[in-house]
Parts: sequence; C-alpha cells; structure tokens
Amino acid sequence: MSGWTDLVDALGLAPSLDGALCRGRSTAFDEPPPEADEDVAIDLVVAAMVICDRCPAREACTRWLEGLAPTQRPAGVVAGRVTAPELAQTPPRRIARPDLAEAVDAALRSDPRVSDSEHARRIGCAGTTVTAARRRLEAARSIPRVQRVAGGPR
Repeated sequence: MSGWTDLVDALGLAPSLDGALCRGRSTAFDEPPPEADEDVAIDLVVAAMVICDRCPAREACTRWLEGLAPTQRPAGVVAGRVTAPELAQTPPRRIARPDLAEAVDAALRSDPRVSDSEHARRIGCAGTTVTAARRRLEAARSIPRVQRVAGGPR
C-alpha cells in the first residue's frame, strides 16, 4: 500500500468516489485541531466546503454520508457539510457553535445565489440561521440582494 488513503480504502472505511477532489488530501477535510486559532479553524473549514461545493463526486459522497449512522460519520467536512459524530449523541436542541456565523457569512459571500436551504444543508445548520445572516449581509450591502422567484431558490 502506498499511503493512508490506500489503507482506508482497503479497510472499507471510505467510499471509492471517482473524481473526488478530496482524494489524496483527506487531512484538508479533517476537523481542525483543538489548538488551532479560531480564525484559522474557520478558514480551514470554509476552504474544505468550497472544494466540496465544486466536487463532481458530491452527490455520491452525500449518499454515502447519509447512509452512515450519525455516530459513525467522520468528523470534519464531508459532502460539503461540517460533521461531528460526538454531537449526534447530544439531545435534540440547538448547539451553540461560535464559528457558525462566520462560516455562514463566508458561504453566502462565496455564492449568494445559492438558496438559504442549500447553504444550510451544506453547512449543517438551520435554514433560519442562513436567512437571518443573508438579511444582515444584504442590509449591510456585503452581498447583493437576490431576486426571489415564487417557488424558486432563495
């Protein structure tokens, strides 16, 4: 075997996804280390999410991720979502994540035309969180207002 990726594949711990942009650089998608500066951690997560957003294997990756029990999901960025298996055992309530607002802002700035629900799905937060951030950024003229179409994306 030539490396960690081959070992993980051989053990069946990760899917074999043709064209996956994370292939060979899985550490870029790992959960930031606890000692990482908050700004650095946010930058790492957002950078991984941007790569996932452009990945041709994203749909297959999403299906693989959704097929895993929440406690079996790898920590980090997977299928454009921030995953944390330890949170899967937490009672269903909102968990405060200090970096969430910055991650949502970065996602909206990177592509304001994507719907709030799609941004929420990618980030792993509530749609209302994205909507509130969008309204705040639009009011501050940090992102352009996106014209809403009945039944269309927001």
